[in-house]
Order: sequence, then C-alpha cells, then structure tokens
Amino acid sequence: MNDGYEIARFVKDPSLLVELCREVIDQLDASSEDTAVAEQEAQLRAIAKAVGQLKVWRGCT
Repeated sequence: MNDGYEIARFVKDPSLLVELCREVIDQLDASSEDTAVAEQEAQLRAIAKAVGQLKVWRGCT
C-alpha cells in the first residue's frame, strides 16, 4: 500500500489522484477489450471447427 507521503501528495494535489484514476480506468478498459477479442477468437475457432465437422459428416471434404 502507499505510504503517508504518497497519500499526502494526493491530498495536496487532487488532480494527481484524478489522473491516477483515469490511468487505471484506461488500463482496465484495455484489458477488458483484450479479453473480449480473445473470447471472440475462441468462438470463431469453435465455429470453424464445427463447420469442418459438418463438412466431414456430410462427406464434403
């Protein structure tokens, strides 16, 4: 956790705290976008696999 000096800096200049919060939010947004992309890629791979299995099942190799 932050020491007293760090806390005092935020108390003295609240804009520093606001900027820190914005940076944290930006990083959280970026990581959630990465997660969403990874989930979509996994879904597309599953769809491609299912289509491949349907082609084999129907004899359309």
